[in-house]
Amino acid sequence: MHHTILSRLIWHRVGLNHGYNIQSTIHALLSSALGISGLITGDYNFYSKLINHVTTGYFISDCFNENLGEDLIFHHLAGIYVLNMLVEKYPYSPILCQGILIELSTPFLNEFRRTKKKGYGIGLLISFALLRVLYLPWIYQQFLIRDDPELSQNIRYLVWTFISLNYFWFYKICRIAYNIKK
Repeated sequence: MHHTILSRLIWHRVGLNHGYNIQSTIHALLSSALGISGLITGDYNFYSKLINHVTTGYFISDCFNENLGEDLIFHHLAGIYVLNMLVEKYPYSPILCQGILIELSTPFLNEFRRTKKKGYGIGLLISFALLRVLYLPWIYQQFLIRDDPELSQNIRYLVWTFISLNYFWFYKICRIAYNIKK
């Protein structure tokens, strides 16, 4: 896997050879831990701001990965926009603390890509189905009902595009899982 010079220098310096996967896994675990902390304490404003800073920083640094596809570039740019909008417009909503939990599927993805072990593939398939295919649309609907039934059409399109991307990625994961079984 090719990485930018900056990425190679940073991750080689700290002794980690899988730069992109390690960054992604660290982001997923840290941001999810912040989301869980926000849900446990009820301090959505504080934890949503932390999640926004951590995730925006990760998205920006990840854009320097030369292997990033167009779908992930869209994901990152839309994510930065939506994160900042949520923190600004809905500071006391649990939506960001709830939504970031979808990142718990990411370590399975990274380890499956790295090792090709069947157990990580099964973990990816299950976690992606539960968190991104089922849970994500549900929390979005709950957000609309609870926080903003009049959410602008542009944001609705952006969120449903993101959810649709997850459905597309899930389709790809299912195809890979099917091919592994063969």
